[in-house]
Amino acid sequence: MALSQVAAIIVGVCIVVWFLATGGNAQRLATDLPALLVSTPVFITLLLASQGGLFVTTLAAARLAPVPLRGGLGFVHPGLPVWGYLVLVLGSFFPLIAGVAVFEAASQVMPMDQSLGSAFEQVTPGGGMGLVLFMALVPGFVEEAFFRGYIQRRLLARWPAWAAIIVTAGLFGLMHFYPANIAFAFVMGLWLGVVAWRTGSVWPAALCHAAVNATSGVGNLGARFGIIPDPIPDVAVGGVITLALACFLASMWLLKRGLQTQMGDSGVAEEVTC
Repeated sequence: MALSQVAAIIVGVCIVVWFLATGGNAQRLATDLPALLVSTPVFITLLLASQGGLFVTTLAAARLAPVPLRGGLGFVHPGLPVWGYLVLVLGSFFPLIAGVAVFEAASQVMPMDQSLGSAFEQVTPGGGMGLVLFMALVPGFVEEAFFRGYIQRRLLARWPAWAAIIVTAGLFGLMHFYPANIAFAFVMGLWLGVVAWRTGSVWPAALCHAAVNATSGVGNLGARFGIIPDPIPDVAVGGVITLALACFLASMWLLKRGLQTQMGDSGVAEEVTC
C-alpha cells in the first residue's frame, strides 16, 4: 500500500503547487485547499493515482512469487453457474446494509469522510454516471487484486481461513483511513474475503465490490439530483432488506456447496484455465 499512498501524496503536492502557481492565495491555502481536493476532477485524479500505485505494487509483488501471475492473484475461473454471479451480487447488499449500520453508528462519535459526497455535489448527470462507473470498476478490480488476490491467498496458504479473512479485512479497512469508513470497509471485507475464499477466485469478489461501490455512487447521485426520496419509504426499505437477506442466504448456500473449483488443503484454489 505504500506506493499507493506515495502516488496520492505526489499528486496532492502537485495540486498544491498548481494552486499557488495559478494565483492561489498562500494565506488562504488552508481554507481553499480542502474544497479543491474534493472537487470532482481532483478527486478522480487522486483516486486514480492511489489505485494506480496499488496496482503497480500488486503486480510487482506477484511477479516475485514462484507461481504464474494470473493464478497467483486469483484471476482464475470460479466454477460458478451463471445465475450464481447474480445471487452473489444481490447477496452482497445484506453485508452492505450491515456495513452502513456500523458506519452510521461510528460516524456519531468519530469523524467521517465527506469527500465522496462533495465530489458528487458538482457533477452533471452524465459526469455523475461516469464517476459511478469509475468508482465501481477501478477500485473493484484493483483493490480485490491486492487484498483478496495477493494478500489473502498467501495468508490462506499459512493460516486458518478465518484468520486470513479477518486480517485481510482489517488491512482493507485501514486503507480507508477514517474510522467510520474503516468500520464499513472491514464489514464488507469479511464478506468479500469469504466469497474469494470459497470460490477460489478474485472475479466474484471483484464483481461484488464493484456492485457495492456502484450502489454507493448511485445513492450519492440520486441524492444530488433529488431522485431518491428522503426519507425512503419504509415499504421500500423493508423490501430491499428482505430481498438482500434472501439472496444472502442463497449466497451462503451456494458458497457452502461443492463449487466446481477444487480447493487445496491450504484453502487456495488450484489454478484453472479461464
